[in-house]
Amino acid sequence: MEERAEKAADQRFCLNRMAGGADAPLMLMLTGLVPRSRSHGLVSAPLSYEEYEQARDGVVETIAQARPSGVTTQAAELAGMDLTIYAVQRDEPGPFMWSRRDGLAEAAARGELGLKDFAAFLEAMDETVIWPED
Repeated sequence: MEERAEKAADQRFCLNRMAGGADAPLMLMLTGLVPRSRSHGLVSAPLSYEEYEQARDGVVETIAQARPSGVTTQAAELAGMDLTIYAVQRDEPGPFMWSRRDGLAEAAARGELGLKDFAAFLEAMDETVIWPED
């Protein structure tokens, strides 16, 4: 199924963040059995909208505080944050999912976190960063 989805997707926008080759990789990922060197589990916890705003602002503060210490140190500090996936409760119907990892990606998109810094964070999380050729 993963192979069919991969072939159907526009390759310019593909990012494979799953360990492949195992039976039911999605289930392994959701149950936390994918072998990784990081200790962050894949769980969901409730979070109020106010707590979400505080956590989102905390990500920006962490980036600002870690910046002077250098890329390697910053990446390790960012990777050490609580990266739990939260179900954020809001006034509109239904929650939305968010993690500090999303906050870091948003900060990179806004230019608050450099691309090399974000890549170093991903590598500290035991991710493989593959840069497009053009």
